[in-house]
Amino acid sequence: MTVTPTAHASPAANSDSVYLWERGQYWNHQPYEIWLRTSLMFPSAAAISSSGSSGEAPFAPTTGEWNWFLEFHNDSNPMPGCAKEFANISLDVKTDDPVQSGVVGTKNVRLAMRIMGGNDCSPKIVWVDGPQLQWNHWYEMLLHIKWDAKDGIVEWYVDNFKTAYYSDLKIPTLFTRPEGYVSPSYTTLTVPNYRLHAPWNSTIYVGPLAVGSTRRSALNAF
Repeated sequence: MTVTPTAHASPAANSDSVYLWERGQYWNHQPYEIWLRTSLMFPSAAAISSSGSSGEAPFAPTTGEWNWFLEFHNDSNPMPGCAKEFANISLDVKTDDPVQSGVVGTKNVRLAMRIMGGNDCSPKIVWVDGPQLQWNHWYEMLLHIKWDAKDGIVEWYVDNFKTAYYSDLKIPTLFTRPEGYVSPSYTTLTVPNYRLHAPWNSTIYVGPLAVGSTRRSALNAF
């Protein structure tokens, strides 16, 4: 997935994006429990030079937290004006550089995850710092999620399917909304290359992706 300065799959201001999008499924609603398995690689200039396709470019993150590569985004139903809803589960490349448009992020570049849920006007937000980013490394990832606006589950496995890198067995993973609005919210699965606007191309390689109702079904999918 290669994002370019003119790729604007999202209307968000000052952003570039390309998306693979899965329409809303029954398992993206409360109270379903899912397992997602996939793999990702962030290529270096050497990798692109030796085996990249035309138009591909080394992965070069923008500054700050806006380098999303997997999202369970909240639904687009009408919501109250006070809502502060963003994607419920987001995987990201995050840097500690001051946020500047058009600048490559270089400080403490790492994988990260953001979890949001609960009251949509004052949601609970949890940031999880992942391992330092390795270019040219195929990350094997497994996510375990229970959709619940109060007692959800999030477990994130990175390159080790036996021990979770992060685990919370009681965390809100959907938004609640006031009476008169669809509540709780639900999600749609998106695999994007989504960043702050920048003048360079940037590529992420994505392997197979499977969603199952059990750990075994996800691990045995491929």
